[in-house]
Amino acid sequence: MDTLEKYSWLRKINKTLLTLDELPLLRTYAPFNFDEFSNHLKKKFSLKSVEIKPSEMKWIKADELKGGFSDNVNYLSFVFSNLDGNAYLLMDLEDISKITNEFISGSSQIKLTTTLLEESYFRYISLETLHILSEMNLFQDLSAKMVEITEPLKEDSLCLDIKININDISIYARIAITPKFRKAWENHFISNPPLKAEEISKTLQLTMSAEIGSVNLDYETLKKIQIGDFVILDKINYDVKTNKGQ
Repeated sequence: MDTLEKYSWLRKINKTLLTLDELPLLRTYAPFNFDEFSNHLKKKFSLKSVEIKPSEMKWIKADELKGGFSDNVNYLSFVFSNLDGNAYLLMDLEDISKITNEFISGSSQIKLTTTLLEESYFRYISLETLHILSEMNLFQDLSAKMVEITEPLKEDSLCLDIKININDISIYARIAITPKFRKAWENHFISNPPLKAEEISKTLQLTMSAEIGSVNLDYETLKKIQIGDFVILDKINYDVKTNKGQ
């Protein structure tokens, strides 16, 4: 018998299912505390109020990455030590102007008057924000660095949209993670779990069971059973009124 015919009865997984992404989308060992993060930003830049509202993380196609933004989108690119791929921060230039001047107004009466100055100060804000995230131990033992963008982001990316309310203004940002970076991040934390995760895993008690097989007989087959037949009835579902079941 041909090999393909021999196993033709086996149920096959649809190939499209193989392209579905793994869960979790981005591995973390504890929910990120956005309230704590907001308080750090508020204190660092002497702001009256900071509120950060994240959306659900999702995959966005390459040609839709700028959806919701104007034509003037600014990209910041970040890399992490020993990890392949990049993470990006997307924000409208108009929002960058709003946020930089709002940050400065909290400590001085200076107003930035050129796009170059605004983008430069925004880079400073981003670097300070990276430092805060590192202090919160988000990256564990990884070191994050801002790098120059050599080419625009042109691939499907895992994205997190964020609405940021600072004092009396609201801005919108998108964090985009390339598939290569996501995979590298996943592999890193599988191989190097945080100490806290290891401690918890040692104290967990798991209940497991294994099922090798089961017997499933319909009513017509049951009627043919005779005295002396050995049948393991580990699952029974029978309606005496209709004489139907298994």
